[in-house]
Amino acid sequence: MNGPSAQQADVINEGLSALSVIACAGSGKTLTAVRRVDSVRSQIEIGRSHVALLSFSNVAVDVFGRSYIEEAAVKDRAGRSRVCIETFDGFITTNILRPHACRTMKCTCMPYLVTGNENYLSNKNFQFWPKEPPKFPQEIGKIELEYKSGIVDVYARFHNSTIPIENGIATVQRLGEIGAYTHSLGRYWAFEVLRREPKILAALARRYRQIIVDEAQDIGSIHNAILDLLASAGSQITLIGDPNQAIFEFCGADGGYLKTYVSRTGVKPKELTINYRSVPGIVAAANSLSKRTDTAYRKVPAEENGAFFIPFAKVDENKLIQAFQSAVSAAGLNLGKSAIVCRALKKKQELRSYGPEFGQGTTKLFAAAVMARDAAADYQEAFRLTVRALVALLKTPPPYLCARILDISRYPEFREFRRVVWEFTRNSGTGLPAGALKAESEWHPKLVQRVKALLGQIQGTFKYPPLDKLGFLLKKTKLPDVPMVYSQSKKSVIDPILRVETIHGVKGESLDAVLYLADKDHVKAMLDGTGTELGRIGYVALTRACNLFWLGLLADDAVTHRNALLQHSFVEKDYTKSGSALAPVKTKASQTP
Repeated sequence: MNGPSAQQADVINEGLSALSVIACAGSGKTLTAVRRVDSVRSQIEIGRSHVALLSFSNVAVDVFGRSYIEEAAVKDRAGRSRVCIETFDGFITTNILRPHACRTMKCTCMPYLVTGNENYLSNKNFQFWPKEPPKFPQEIGKIELEYKSGIVDVYARFHNSTIPIENGIATVQRLGEIGAYTHSLGRYWAFEVLRREPKILAALARRYRQIIVDEAQDIGSIHNAILDLLASAGSQITLIGDPNQAIFEFCGADGGYLKTYVSRTGVKPKELTINYRSVPGIVAAANSLSKRTDTAYRKVPAEENGAFFIPFAKVDENKLIQAFQSAVSAAGLNLGKSAIVCRALKKKQELRSYGPEFGQGTTKLFAAAVMARDAAADYQEAFRLTVRALVALLKTPPPYLCARILDISRYPEFREFRRVVWEFTRNSGTGLPAGALKAESEWHPKLVQRVKALLGQIQGTFKYPPLDKLGFLLKKTKLPDVPMVYSQSKKSVIDPILRVETIHGVKGESLDAVLYLADKDHVKAMLDGTGTELGRIGYVALTRACNLFWLGLLADDAVTHRNALLQHSFVEKDYTKSGSALAPVKTKASQTP
């Protein structure tokens, strides 16, 4: 497509107004949002007002940033420096938390982000206790805050449910007094700053007269409250998103704010209804699930394409995956731009062969890092775990240290620290020992020796001394005297270049091909439509695919849902006839007693 469509141009060229843009999957929201920013910027050339383009992931922000630089450079637009492209959390951190929140939080330092792994968070004063069973402290990373009718509720995510917290606000305030916050707690403090200090609110609204929020279905209740305050102070808010892709309901983001925004005074409705990403077969299935009538821009390609459901036997999951990889290659698609997606992190780790847990305490973190590196080839996760383990072995490190080392987008003063830890993590010869060694007798002695050497280097270079009695802190308890990572023949059949992700991990992306491994409940929820979060998760999995979508479901579940799948424009496929010698899958319905 050359240039924006008529619908996109209608959004881009609208005057300085608040807009509600309901956009289908694959409708070119990035192009539209970036050009809308440039259009708005040109209309407010005179004066000091800025334009903010906010989203909810670093990946989206990086894409927006590159696209805007290219767009502005083509037009040689002046005033490019008065455009802010940031995540919503990054925006409130830069503009509210760091410069102003210390007064509201009653802390004597600049507020800092915590990862949840800091040792001092085990202090009873910083623990979150549920009002009802399970009666044990909840991890700070699972704590969410929700704003309703002027009241802030604190709850924890527990498995697939939420549980209210007894001492929520009191604990948030105690953490605030030492300057600590998570992303969820940071939103609460940003809201409190704007609510309590009207001069700061007025100044921020004057600075950002135009705010555009992409992926607006992900706006949670406290995001909502912050935007309402800014709108009341004079900011004009444009929301762009798809309510059918609201899959962060556990954070209070159910798409409701986006759906009702159009009813507000002064807000103009717009739509993007052409899907430029997916082939017609996938768009037809998506329309059927969401009860929309979006149009597929693409024509049907000659190669195999569309939305398929694939019955398989549980014991043959690896053969299904191999067949999917073969189908992707046969269709001329890029395996590196395709993915296997699943609902749960545990399933992702199972597919990538992260394996069982070994060790205890800090040793357990190093062992998990080895499993991530050597079994799953997940170097990023291995680095994250190694950083956590090393910081836990330091004597009185700054409370923000772990979070700042892991935040590679900021804090250049920690670049050399990251380099040292990265070298230790990736090099099994001189750093984190190989998982192929016997864990107790071979791997553990090397680990202790090398960790002590690394901590000595960290002390000499970065002035962070280690704790005493490191040998006691690095015990070999619960380490078997066998290798933690077995031979290559027992590893996953998944090609290393093929991504394995949770559906939350690929949200907002375009993928050549997708294999969605779903259980019975996932399939039923998807077929029931996008009225529930689990149904929307299935919709998001489907609409990531550009050319090929496989829904992998157990054979007996396929019997239950076959008619509904066919009615929703899915095509049944026998993957055993795609080059595999596997016998056809038998179902309970087809077996004779």
